Amino acid sequence: MFTPNLRSLERGIAGGGVFEYDFDYVFDHSVDEAIPGVSFNFPITFELHRSDRWPAFLLDIMPTGAGRRIWLRQLGLRDGAAADWELLVKGAGNPLGNIRIAEAVIPLAGPHPGFTQEEIVEKNADFIEYAEARGAVVAGATDVQGDAPKFLLVRDRNRRWHPDGALADRDVLDCWLVKFPRGKTDADRAVLRNEAPYLEVARSFGLRVGSPLEFIDDCLFTPRFDRSAVPAGLVRHGLETLCSAAGIAEFGKRGDHNAHSDEVGRLFRRKSAGCSG
Repeated sequence: MFTPNLRSLERGIAGGGVFEYDFDYVFDHSVDEAIPGVSFNFPITFELHRSDRWPAFLLDIMPTGAGRRIWLRQLGLRDGAAADWELLVKGAGNPLGNIRIAEAVIPLAGPHPGFTQEEIVEKNADFIEYAEARGAVVAGATDVQGDAPKFLLVRDRNRRWHPDGALADRDVLDCWLVKFPRGKTDADRAVLRNEAPYLEVARSFGLRVGSPLEFIDDCLFTPRFDRSAVPAGLVRHGLETLCSAAGIAEFGKRGDHNAHSDEVGRLFRRKSAGCSG
């Protein structure tokens, strides 16, 4: 549970606060090594964590880029640091990974027939507005980061498409991230079009990568690797960015990727040695 400092709430992610686990959760899970904490830097303990900025893992789940713009419009907010808290508690109900804000979770609505892949491709970046106008619950589709328009979608067992969060887990066949060009230039479209073949180049080198991507008329359909559909429903796998693991609690910070990787590696080895000792 994170409690922001109310006196610095208008500073958004640059404001302070306190994070702690619920006592009952610690009692139930602290000895189970199969249950990770919310972040690499926050193991499951009774410790009270005070900081002068928001914990970095919260930046992983709050809407940014195109998703932030959609939520600002839906909530009638002016962009700026003062909107951060409202965006977190209203717009982080269905982000990537397995962490979400309880207050932001949207209850399931009634059944909806869903959409075809052709409708998604035709409407392109306007698909969410199109889906909403036809009665679909779309809030869970925009809880994703990045400046390019992208939506979280799922297919039902009739292979009809729905915004993520609109179906019960048991009704989901598979889960997708659908991405559109960042701009309207040929270069923007080329960047998106080349993601699929570059993934296969990485696979040919023996790297562990996800399922093949599908590019259709400026729409990139990406099978999600943070979800697994099983007979009992959906398994949500945890994700954390390198910035969060490195404790970087700000957007757009410049740095050396290799240096951050080395630092996280050192921290991991130190923690592992502490556990084994």
